[in-house]
Amino acid sequence: MVNGCLRWGVVTQFSEDGDWQTDWHTRQAGYPFDVEVTSNGVYVANAGNHTIEKYSRSGTYIKLWGGYGGGDSQFAYIYGVGSDQSGNIYGTDYYNGAVKEFDPNGV
Repeated sequence: MVNGCLRWGVVTQFSEDGDWQTDWHTRQAGYPFDVEVTSNGVYVANAGNHTIEKYSRSGTYIKLWGGYGGGDSQFAYIYGVGSDQSGNIYGTDYYNGAVKEFDPNGV
């Protein structure tokens, strides 16, 4: 998988040529809002559950972290997820007005 897109809790995977490969559903209910694909996995920002969900690149659920609140590992409506070249994961915390950084395992 080179890229993914998210719509109504479904992650769609595409080949390097842009051809559709497969679809899979996110595990958590709520409001999945954004997706980031890295070499370490696929990360989904779930605004309804205030979490980041991690999946393998083939769609196997691995873990989630976050939850509602203002603590270092909590979110109040996460609307974006991204990464850097070192593999760190970033979540945009809307109501707390912050961007929070994690390693690929949510620490």
